[in-house]
Amino acid sequence: MFHDFSNRFASGQSNLTGFVHIGIAVGIFVAMYRLFIRLIGEFFMGFSDLKTKKIRENSKKPAREFLYFAILSFLPLLFWLIPCGEKGTLYNVLALTQVNKTLLDDGIFIALLGGLLIAANINITREKNDRAIWVVPAISSGVLCVFSATVSGLSLIGVALCVLLLFGVRTKQALNFTFVLSFPVFLVTGIVEAVTNEVKADVLSVIVGLVVSGALSFLAVKVFRILTIKKQLKYFGLYDISFGVIAAVIGIFQLILR
Repeated sequence: MFHDFSNRFASGQSNLTGFVHIGIAVGIFVAMYRLFIRLIGEFFMGFSDLKTKKIRENSKKPAREFLYFAILSFLPLLFWLIPCGEKGTLYNVLALTQVNKTLLDDGIFIALLGGLLIAANINITREKNDRAIWVVPAISSGVLCVFSATVSGLSLIGVALCVLLLFGVRTKQALNFTFVLSFPVFLVTGIVEAVTNEVKADVLSVIVGLVVSGALSFLAVKVFRILTIKKQLKYFGLYDISFGVIAAVIGIFQLILR
């Protein structure tokens, strides 16, 4: 939405966006470092199990199953590579929503996200979330990440978490799975944006962007985790719906005046 308020449609996107996304990924990793270290260990232990022929036995471990489902959720992201003619790949087409000169779609998607958050909060308030992650929510969260990571107005973390909670996945595991899924997405897209975006930021801006985004990401993960466990997602939802309605109204006037 920054592009609408700064009128930066014609000048191309800055590679500072990529460095901000890298900072977000670093903040997520630091905030959840114990989980990531454990999963990295499980990943390499899987290769060791192949040699000792214990892969089937150890695949039943909760941590190993969690890792497998996380890897499975990344596969739908390959849809980003689908060619879409002159506009490039599907990733490029979806990213165009960030610079389409109207806030209407942004507002609609933000309001929809708010509705998802409230629905997920109702689900966990009723204490219906008692299942471990399994194949259906893992793939579903991955498929929706194709859109939520690129379409303006949607939130990768918000959408993925809501989907898992609505499927009845245990709250803490849903949080862990969401952050594991979001870390490589932010990191890889950030690297691509930092390398390919047309407008190049100066070194000072890059350093400030990395530090600030990393620190805020770390804080956001901690706060979001606490509020989710305490079943307070409704406040995020009400904020998103309110802000989304305002943005949509502004977008309608943008279309009329155009």
